[in-house]
Amino acid sequence: LDAVIKGFGHYVPATSGERGGSGGGGDFDPERQPFRGVFRTKGQVWLANANAYPMTMQTAGRTLQLEPKGLPFFDAVPKEEWDSQCHEVKETMAAKGRWHATNGDRHSRLVLIGVDVNKDLIKRRLQAALVTPEETAELGGVDGWRML
Repeated sequence: LDAVIKGFGHYVPATSGERGGSGGGGDFDPERQPFRGVFRTKGQVWLANANAYPMTMQTAGRTLQLEPKGLPFFDAVPKEEWDSQCHEVKETMAAKGRWHATNGDRHSRLVLIGVDVNKDLIKRRLQAALVTPEETAELGGVDGWRML
């Protein structure tokens, strides 16, 4: 986790010369600190080892808060426990493109706020952090995620 948040909350004015690149000298390597310049994040994340519950994630500076939301993902509730209203909600979500055939309503959604951030690099790094189908197979399927 330290590797993921390295650089959060580190803001240096472009005039200081520390940033490197077009702002001056310095030894800043964006590949090693992709989140440099991000000083606030908030949103929901779906963690493989917490498959049933969405997690609320917030950062401010270098402070990280990660907590489970009060209700599980809708798809984590056994279908035999659903009433007719639950089925309607699922159909509405599917019609709006918010329901995945395999993962149901599980998803991550983050807002990152910062100055002079590299959006493409951040997106690449977050995509690289996702569990791949190959990794899932090596773990023994979704049940293996609990061992992470």
